[in-house]
Amino acid sequence: MLFFVLGLPGQFATWCEGILARLAGHDGDAVAAMVWPSLDEILKYEPVPSPLAELGDMLIKTEARHLVIGARWPGEALHRALLAGNLPFLLAIDDPRNAVADTVTDAAVEPRSAVRAVVNSCVYLSQYDGLPSALVLDPDQARHQPAEAVAAISAHFGLALTPETAQSIAKDAAPNWASASPKRGEELIAGAGADVGKMIDGALMAHCERFRGGPLGQFVWTRDLFIPGSLSNLHAPIDVASSGRVLVYGPYIQLPVGSWAAEIVIGFSAQACGASFLVDVFSGNQLAFTVLRPMRAGVYTANLTFSIGALSDNGIEVRIMVESEKAAGHIAFGHVVLRPLVTHLSEPAAPAEGDFTSVLAL
Repeated sequence: MLFFVLGLPGQFATWCEGILARLAGHDGDAVAAMVWPSLDEILKYEPVPSPLAELGDMLIKTEARHLVIGARWPGEALHRALLAGNLPFLLAIDDPRNAVADTVTDAAVEPRSAVRAVVNSCVYLSQYDGLPSALVLDPDQARHQPAEAVAAISAHFGLALTPETAQSIAKDAAPNWASASPKRGEELIAGAGADVGKMIDGALMAHCERFRGGPLGQFVWTRDLFIPGSLSNLHAPIDVASSGRVLVYGPYIQLPVGSWAAEIVIGFSAQACGASFLVDVFSGNQLAFTVLRPMRAGVYTANLTFSIGALSDNGIEVRIMVESEKAAGHIAFGHVVLRPLVTHLSEPAAPAEGDFTSVLAL
C-alpha cells in the first residue's frame, strides 16, 4: 500500500511520516520510505526529477509491502494521480517559519537557501488544500493530542488500530518534534538579525496567512534572496562598469498561478544617469520587461505586470541588466514587492529624488 505525506521540509512532516511507517508496519509488515525531493535536491538551483518516476524506481527495487512517500514539492503530475485515484494522503503544514528554522538548524543550511526551499514547498502544497482525499493535520493539535492524531491518521487510511496501539505509536514517534518549540520560527527570526528577519517574513508571511485561511497577500523579496552578477555585495552599491551585463538576478522562487504586479526598487547614482537598464521577469521565457533610463540620481521603481499559467521548473527570476556599452556609476538594489492582481493596488511610486543609496536601508 502507498501512504503519501505532503508537507513542508521540517520536523512536523517527518513526524507524520514516522507515524505512518509505524502504522503500516505495526502487524509486522515490511515498510520502505522515501522523501522526494531530498533536501539536497531542493536546495539546488536545478529541476528535480518527477516524483512518479522516483516512485516507480522505488517500487521496482523494494520488496516491502508498504511504501511511505514524503513529498516536499508535489507537482501537477502527483496532483493528477492522487485526484484520479482518490487516494488518501496527509497534508502536513506547519508554520512555514518553523520549517525554515528546522532546515537551518537540523541541516545546517543558510537562511537564504532554506527560505527558497520552504517558499517553493508552500506554493506546491497550496494546490492540494481542499482535495476530498486529504487529511489536514494541525501541528498544535497533534502536539497536544498525539494519540488522537495517530487514531485520525489510521482511520483516514482505513487501518484498524486499538487505542493502546495509538498511544504507544504516538509516544515512540519523533520525540524531537514533540519537544521542539512551536514558536521556533519566530525565535529564529528574533535571533538572526534584522536583515534575515525581513527576508523570512517578506517571503513567507503571505503563505502563513493563507494557510490560516486568509487571502493571499503580497510578498516582499529582499535583496538577501538575490544573487549579484559579480562578487559585489548587494548591501552595497554595485559598480556598473565592472559587474558585467547582468547586475542582479534570482531568486528562483515559485509564485502561485495567476496575475501579478511587481515593483522593483533601484537606486541610481549620478554617474549612471543617461544609461539604459533592462529590468525583466523571467520564467522559462520573458514574462515582462521595462527599460529604465534615469535622468538624475535617485530612487526609481520599475513596475511590471505578468501572468503565470503553470509552475515552472526553476520558479521566477527577476533580472536587472545594463544595456548601454559605456555605462558607469553605481546602482543600489532595494527589494521586489509582488502583489496578486486580485487585490487593490496603490498608485505606483513616482521616481524619488535624493540619495540613490537610500534603498539599501529599506
